[in-house]
Amino acid sequence: MTYAIGIVAHPARNEQAHQLAADVDADLIVVDTCSQGEQWCHQETLTELMKRDVDWYVLLEDDALPCQNFRALLEEALNEAGDALISLYLGTGAWAGTDQVTTARLVPRLIAQADRDSAHWITAPGLYHAVGIAIPAVRARAALAHMRAVRYASDKALSRWAHANHIPIRYTWPSLVDHADGERLAGEQRNTPRRAWRTHPME
Repeated sequence: MTYAIGIVAHPARNEQAHQLAADVDADLIVVDTCSQGEQWCHQETLTELMKRDVDWYVLLEDDALPCQNFRALLEEALNEAGDALISLYLGTGAWAGTDQVTTARLVPRLIAQADRDSAHWITAPGLYHAVGIAIPAVRARAALAHMRAVRYASDKALSRWAHANHIPIRYTWPSLVDHADGERLAGEQRNTPRRAWRTHPME
């Protein structure tokens, strides 16, 4: 099993993005220097990753915080993942493309069930975040085409694509990355902190 990692970066977080790339030994960084927006930057990162002959494409946003032994745990997870759409982060803040009240009730129940079962995965109805995602190479071309065809944010676009194609959406449990919920960028709309419910030990 092989994978390549791309960093999705905003110019205001250029230094942070390069530090993250060094921390996870990323294959590439795509910086949105022309202010094309998060959708373009995710799509461009995936496009560049797809030039590599690997089994999985992993996208990390510039404010992702990797856990200790990130690459070893990532490889272990991807070896077990099948052809699902994978999120490396399950957060406590807003959940993309969902009824917020319903999801706020659902997620704790999914976590409690995973804990009862000592599970390493949580299967959920949607891709709630794009902080850290992994896309099987065999699915990547179709996923990218859908992302380009719609106007949704990347997490919502991928969630809709997965549903339409009966692809399960699975979260590593605990999360492999946390979210650096620091200063917001211009245009970001967040009323609640964005942090992982639980992560593997952090650096």
